[in-house]
Amino acid sequence: MTYITRFIKQDTIQLNYHQIYLTSFHIDNLRSHVDENTINKFIASKFFTYDCLPEIIKTNCDISINYLNPAFNHTRIQFQDFKYFSKAGLIQYIEDYSNNDEWGDDRADFKEVWSGLRKIIQEDEYADNFYLLNLDWFTEDDIKLNPGNEIYGYYLLIFWTNRHENKSTVCSWYFD
Repeated sequence: MTYITRFIKQDTIQLNYHQIYLTSFHIDNLRSHVDENTINKFIASKFFTYDCLPEIIKTNCDISINYLNPAFNHTRIQFQDFKYFSKAGLIQYIEDYSNNDEWGDDRADFKEVWSGLRKIIQEDEYADNFYLLNLDWFTEDDIKLNPGNEIYGYYLLIFWTNRHENKSTVCSWYFD
């Protein structure tokens, strides 16, 4: 069985209100892919509910006060809600997403933070098995979303693995 065993680090890419939090974890016994059971256990764990919070929230405030919840309700989302992508497929999906006609003035900032994330993904030659959850796939009142989710212009949750380094990364990417 595959286990996520410890927090490694959190990196941030930010521009104006566009935010990317990349949280990395060590995985024991990583197989060729992460299975449904592993992802469901991870979503229910403190690794996801606490360690993936932005560092500023963990160190500077009571998380129950004055904190905008993540868009997704961790007690409701599960493996089946994510879509699988290869590295090339994920890059193409986000390129297409960034070219949507509805961006307006925010497109340039989105593309700039995407450029930083794309570089990280492309330079990690062993990154594979990408799983994506997009706020746009849900209605505002869906039980899989937290109250207040409508504040987000977009919210992408991406989970991927690197078998060579026994590492998983969770990317919380949003505009609020």
